[in-house]
Amino acid sequence: MKKHLFLLSLMFFSLSCLAQKEYIELNQQGGYIYLAGNVPSDLRGTYDNSALGTVFTKLADKGFEMEFAVASSYSDNYFIYIFSKKVSSPSSSIATVNGDNSADVVEVARYNLQGLPVGRNEKGVQVIVYSNYTTKTVIVQ
Repeated sequence: MKKHLFLLSLMFFSLSCLAQKEYIELNQQGGYIYLAGNVPSDLRGTYDNSALGTVFTKLADKGFEMEFAVASSYSDNYFIYIFSKKVSSPSSSIATVNGDNSADVVEVARYNLQGLPVGRNEKGVQVIVYSNYTTKTVIVQ
C-alpha cells in the first residue's frame, strides 16, 4: 500500500508542474512528520506527530490550503496530506492595444532577451517596441 501512496504522490507532483500552484507534501509516518516540495525555509525539518496542528496552522499562515489527504491504514499510521498555494502569474510586458495603426508609428525602445535596453548595433536578438505598443523581434549580426 505504501508503494501505491508513493506512486500517487509522485504522479500528483508530476502533474502539478503544469499548474500555476506551489505544492507541499506532508507525510506523517512512525511518529514523525516530513515535509517535501516547495517548503518555506522556516518550516523545513522533521517534526514530532504532536506538532501536526502547529504545522497545519503555519502552512495556512503562509497561504497554503489542504487539497486532499490519503491514509494507508490506521494500523500502519501512514498519512499523506497535499497542500497547495496559488502562484501569482508573472507580469507580462506584452500589451494589447486597440487603436489604429497610423503611419506615424516610431521606434520607442530596443531590448535584449533579458529585458535590458540595447543599442541598434548591439549583436544578438533584440525586441523593438514601437509607439503603438507593437513589438518586432530581430536578430542583429
